[in-house]
Amino acid sequence: MKAVIWDMDGVLIDSETLYNKANPALFERLGIPFWREDEEGLAGVNAHSGALGIMERHPEVKYTLEEVEEAYRASLLGALTGAEDLELIDGVSDWFEKLRAMGYKMAVASSSTAPMVNYVAERFGFEKIMGAVINGEMVSVAKPEPDIFLMAAEMLGVKPEDCTVIEDSTFGIRAAKAAGMRCFAFTGANVHNLDNSEADDRFPEYNDEAFDKYFK
Repeated sequence: MKAVIWDMDGVLIDSETLYNKANPALFERLGIPFWREDEEGLAGVNAHSGALGIMERHPEVKYTLEEVEEAYRASLLGALTGAEDLELIDGVSDWFEKLRAMGYKMAVASSSTAPMVNYVAERFGFEKIMGAVINGEMVSVAKPEPDIFLMAAEMLGVKPEDCTVIEDSTFGIRAAKAAGMRCFAFTGANVHNLDNSEADDRFPEYNDEAFDKYFK
């Protein structure tokens, strides 16, 4: 292994609880009910795919796809930037330091919008840590297609088979495996009980035990 590629939401930051509060309010503004299927369908997808899913599950919605997508983008960004106490998940910074010391290259590959990913990257200084920061708007197709992870490997200058992905969502795990990469599922912020059974392994905390198991 030569590189580690990180998802962002639910992996580096515990943002899913923020989105959980924002989504019902969004659906209320759109005039449609918020179902369990909506909660699951919005996890790990980009804004366009999320809006498409909303339209498919709620054909009664009175807005255009473009309007739903824009409302969805604004809702998520507002939830993220409004969280003054937002921090990296416990243990992530320690893993960053250890991986850098061992010579691993690192990247963030998130399905979130450019403003959201850029906000988090600037807030936590990813430009000093990551060799690449990729958002969902930089690829034409979203997870579970492998494009975003293949782009990350290319930008890092490594082969896909030399990459480890840290993910939490079903679509993200499938995308990593489709890219030919090793994938571990972080379960410590899995508020939606997402299916992560396709990952190579699962771990609940960024601790020394998990790090030594996967990287030493």
